[in-house]
Amino acid sequence: MNHLDKTRITSVPLDLELIHGNQATFWCVASTDVRTTLRYKWLRNGVEVDDADPRVNIEEGSLTILNISSKDTANYTCVAHNGIDNDTATAKLQVQAPPAAPYNVVLTACYANSAIVEWSFDKTQENYSPLQGFIVEYNTSFMPNEWVVSARTSSHSRSTEIKLSHWVTYSFRVKAFNEIGVGEAGDIYSVVCRTPPGRPDRHPRNVQTVGGKPNFLVIEWETMPQIEHNAPDFFYGIEVKEKDGDSLMNLREHDYTVGRLEIYTDTIYQPYIIRVRAGNRLGQSFIQAMSIIGYSGEAAPSVVPTNFELDTEMNVTATSARFRWDPVITTTGVMNGKYKGYKIRYWKRNQREASLREVFIPDSVEANMKQRLRHADNKVWAEIHNLPSDSDIEADVVVVNTYFSSEGSNTINFSTPEGDKTRITSVPLDLELIHGNEATFWCGASTDLRTTLRYKWLRNGVEIDDADSRVNIEEGSLTILNISSKDTANYTCVAHNGIDNDTATAKLQVQAPPAAPYNVVLAACYANRAIVEWSFDKTQENYSPLQGFIVEYNTSFTPNEWVVSARTSSHSRSTEIKLSHWVTYSFRVKAINKIGVGEAGDIYSVVCRTPPGRPDRHPRNVQTVGGEPKFLVIEWETMPQIEHNAPDFFYGIEVKEKDGDSLMNLREHDYTVGRLEIYTDTIYQPYIIRVRAGNRLGQSSIQVMSINGYSGEAAPSVVPTNFELDTEMNVTATSARFRWDPVITTTGAMPLYPNCVDDVNHWIIRYWKRNQREASLREVFIPDSTDVSIKQRLRHADNNVWTEVHNLPSDSDIEADVVVVNTYFSSEGSNTINFSTPEGVPSPVEYFNAPYRGSVHLLLEWGEPKESNGHLIGYQVGYMKIDGLEFGDLEISEIVTKRRMFLGGLTPDTMYRVHVWGLTKEGRGKDFFLETRTAEDTSDIARPVIDYVVPTITTVNVTWNIPDIKGVRAGAYYFLEYRELGNTDWDRVIEEERESFWQEIKGLESGTSYQVRVATRAGQPGNPSYREEVSDIRMFTTTYKAFLLLSQGKSMKRVDMATASSRLVSFTEKKKNMMRPVSLTFNVRNNIVFWVDKRSKSINMATIEGLQLLSALRIYQDYNSSVVGMAYDWVHNAIYWIDSSRKAIRVMTLAREDRKYTTTVLDAMGKPRAIALDIQDRYIYWTDRKKPAMIGRCGMDGSNRSTIIDSDITLPNGLTIDHAERRLFWTDAKRDTVSSSDMDGGNRKVVIRMSGPPDELMFGITMFQGYIPGDIA
Repeated sequence: MNHLDKTRITSVPLDLELIHGNQATFWCVASTDVRTTLRYKWLRNGVEVDDADPRVNIEEGSLTILNISSKDTANYTCVAHNGIDNDTATAKLQVQAPPAAPYNVVLTACYANSAIVEWSFDKTQENYSPLQGFIVEYNTSFMPNEWVVSARTSSHSRSTEIKLSHWVTYSFRVKAFNEIGVGEAGDIYSVVCRTPPGRPDRHPRNVQTVGGKPNFLVIEWETMPQIEHNAPDFFYGIEVKEKDGDSLMNLREHDYTVGRLEIYTDTIYQPYIIRVRAGNRLGQSFIQAMSIIGYSGEAAPSVVPTNFELDTEMNVTATSARFRWDPVITTTGVMNGKYKGYKIRYWKRNQREASLREVFIPDSVEANMKQRLRHADNKVWAEIHNLPSDSDIEADVVVVNTYFSSEGSNTINFSTPEGDKTRITSVPLDLELIHGNEATFWCGASTDLRTTLRYKWLRNGVEIDDADSRVNIEEGSLTILNISSKDTANYTCVAHNGIDNDTATAKLQVQAPPAAPYNVVLAACYANRAIVEWSFDKTQENYSPLQGFIVEYNTSFTPNEWVVSARTSSHSRSTEIKLSHWVTYSFRVKAINKIGVGEAGDIYSVVCRTPPGRPDRHPRNVQTVGGEPKFLVIEWETMPQIEHNAPDFFYGIEVKEKDGDSLMNLREHDYTVGRLEIYTDTIYQPYIIRVRAGNRLGQSSIQVMSINGYSGEAAPSVVPTNFELDTEMNVTATSARFRWDPVITTTGAMPLYPNCVDDVNHWIIRYWKRNQREASLREVFIPDSTDVSIKQRLRHADNNVWTEVHNLPSDSDIEADVVVVNTYFSSEGSNTINFSTPEGVPSPVEYFNAPYRGSVHLLLEWGEPKESNGHLIGYQVGYMKIDGLEFGDLEISEIVTKRRMFLGGLTPDTMYRVHVWGLTKEGRGKDFFLETRTAEDTSDIARPVIDYVVPTITTVNVTWNIPDIKGVRAGAYYFLEYRELGNTDWDRVIEEERESFWQEIKGLESGTSYQVRVATRAGQPGNPSYREEVSDIRMFTTTYKAFLLLSQGKSMKRVDMATASSRLVSFTEKKKNMMRPVSLTFNVRNNIVFWVDKRSKSINMATIEGLQLLSALRIYQDYNSSVVGMAYDWVHNAIYWIDSSRKAIRVMTLAREDRKYTTTVLDAMGKPRAIALDIQDRYIYWTDRKKPAMIGRCGMDGSNRSTIIDSDITLPNGLTIDHAERRLFWTDAKRDTVSSSDMDGGNRKVVIRMSGPPDELMFGITMFQGYIPGDIA
């Protein structure tokens, strides 16, 4: 054969550095002997590039990779060959992309209110763009799908501290970023930080009252998200007090999403002092809650302006006039709210409803000069502009408060003359913008001062509909949001006043992705390629130069998936596309400019169907899986339909024993199947395997590769022996050394990995707590390899193998054995050994913080150790001074058993590192430390805030907190001071409190009112640093022994609730005002009992002293009514009663001196008898004796009326509520019983059964036990 010319690459591919998401194309040109065929292939880092990847396109000497990413960074080698010789040339692709994910992300510290996250990052991860920094994000158990940026650090940082909230479970992740973008996250979902509970850090913000609802106090506040709740049972505590009264109400709202409370007050614009606190199971926030002054709802003013008229000192113009009138009295009583000013109302004569306009005239020097109220000669006056010109007008004036207007004044009539022409003085400008932005046109005009200038906008001559959410028209401006090519148009401003108009037009050109190419046709369809042609005009570029086209196809196999098959230049109007056999293709074309990719021009109606052919390749990644004993399990990568190339596609599987003649040929016709299981009845035997692809026309002509595979493994038949503790090393609290005899590791006894050597085997040591195997079993894999951890590597010595196992449970009785393992299975266990680990030292405590800092002390608290590792005997605290980078000597405390400690004797304004250790008899465990600074000794001390005052019959428990205020220190000692109400001298609890902020006062008198406060001090008297402070004074009343008051016949009687006895005890002698008492209620605060007298049809009241009724007084009487049931509202000092004659519920406010103002709350009742009030939830309860008898419930304004009990009830007379236990009590005169239920009518029971004379039926009942919900006392 004649000498052949060598293959030579004449144009080498060039190195590329591109930004991710772009397209990379390498070009390679070669020459060869003309008697041979020149071919090209491409290698990526030495491995042939797979052009089955839809992002890869190989044509002649070019390699194109679409949508490149950092994974495409590599060396690409062009191989030019002719089957005899070849030549190569290599180029490098560097993809600039966002950085890779940081690794080794760990949570190195989790404190009560902060965490430290650390991570690693190498320069190789920068992806060819300089690192700019890191972003640390967290999510929480409350919002697991929402990641919040908690920190941004510099490029040099590898750790950061993150501020946390209490009672939250946090997960963290870290991202790196460069100028290209933000990279993927390095997650640590498996490691979380759970912070301990604490009180809320703040109270709700933006507390205010809303006065638009007469007779109601409406309070609103900004709700707090769950991450700020800091502990379970979160609530809002709402405290309301009349500004000039003693009435106080405390309410709670447990729904954290609610930020509004409506309280019926029956008052108009009365002042209240309001505080809204945040609290949870641990108490309320330490921060002082701010009080606000709020007002109950306003109503329409009761005064009306008079003598409204035109001001004759100024002529009426086409658009303006001056008016004057007599001023009104603006006191709160007549304004029924806050006086704001006036409104002048005007309308065209006989067109009031269609043309009414209102102009607010504020009585303020800060208001607009034109519309400000003026005062002169006992008159007020104002000018009004923008009146309709050339019109007959009527007008009046009203006075207004914040929400309401008075009735109108007298009405006046006048006429306005004609005005000047309308002219556009500032025309809108042409705009050229990129799609997705905002376009705004501005238009200014002038018109007659006596008319109202208005604007409208036209789009290509048609008025624009401002109902479009993208369009906003204000005064002379038109704004279009998120513009697209469809918004390219002429926009006309029309300025008008209802009489004449002027116009001006501007053009908007929107730069957008190109329009769709048209006339897309399939010019040619061959066996393995197609030619697609299309048309495109410059008018379709959408004001941005065309850059090229993308041609995509879909197939009959995947009709909803479009694949990029070609990218062409802006000059191209056709392209050739490589195809597969036996596929139906559809094509579409998109245009590209610098703005983006446009819509597609489709050709669904014209398709290319290629003829059948053999498959172009065989399946890849053929392998065996050894987890099925006695089976040969073969797996391969399935081939998509587009590669089948003809009907009747199949996989041909050829299996041959490696050292035998037996041959098996199988076929799998389901192309989605990539696994075959063949029963061989062999264990780990070698086979030669080939998997081919074929179809109706035959198998692929490509050479198929053979692989060596193995049938399934099984459990090793050998068992380790002589397993024992190694006596050369003592068992510690967490570790032990074991040894045993090695086993035979031949394949027959020990089916191992392919190509393993006889002396390599692997083991698992299993251990568990005695009698707790299922719950405590742990397995430690011990590989026989020098590549693994030095601690868990297998060792060989003296015909034994041995290893150390760590992390054993300390202070435990343990059993253990060892098994030998292959890839999938373990042998049976060796002999079991028993041993015990000694007591160890505890792990670090779960949290550690210093909630209170004084100048010479810290109050510390911490959690329990995560693992006690023995019997915990207490804790020790150590501390050292920090001076810059220098640490002082470590001072260690005595052992303490509580997890709260007062650490005194410190230096003011000094930084300390404080450690805490758990202790067992083996010593201290690992420490947990914090760093904090003591307060300055010249600073003030924080004033204690009382949280709870809980009185009993002879004691009171007082709980307080210390607010954390910047620049203010905590006191060192705390104690209670108290005195009986009326006394001037304070008594003091002897013991001083330093650690737990609560104390109990004992030996008090029952039923007595006291005052209490918390005192604190810091420093020594006479020292400049000495400070004292006391809390606000709180009042409380010790309770009486609980009893029931009953009215029966002509007397009142009582039942002692402590004995649950049915014996009635006379409570008082008869009074002349008590001829037939039928209903009772009680005012605990003032020891006043109220009752209804049936014969005199009156409501009466008297003071209780011991067992005597004093100062009896009749407060209401109506001979036309029948008062039968009654209840007292202590919050609003009001009496509710049932008027059976009117079949209604009525209310009277006792605060009014005349006590004659009554209101009907509910009517249209049957035979109502008794009533009770649930002040906490704002409900009225009542009994009704009309058959069938029932107990009903409604809101205190009469809303939401319902029946809660209507069975097993005959003659319900008396009704009361136990507010502490949240239960109803009622008497049934027919059944002679006192019964009880919960507040919804459920959980009923009979409390008392009794009998009396036939003419003495049971009527009234009230509960007295010294407790009122919300009563601070």
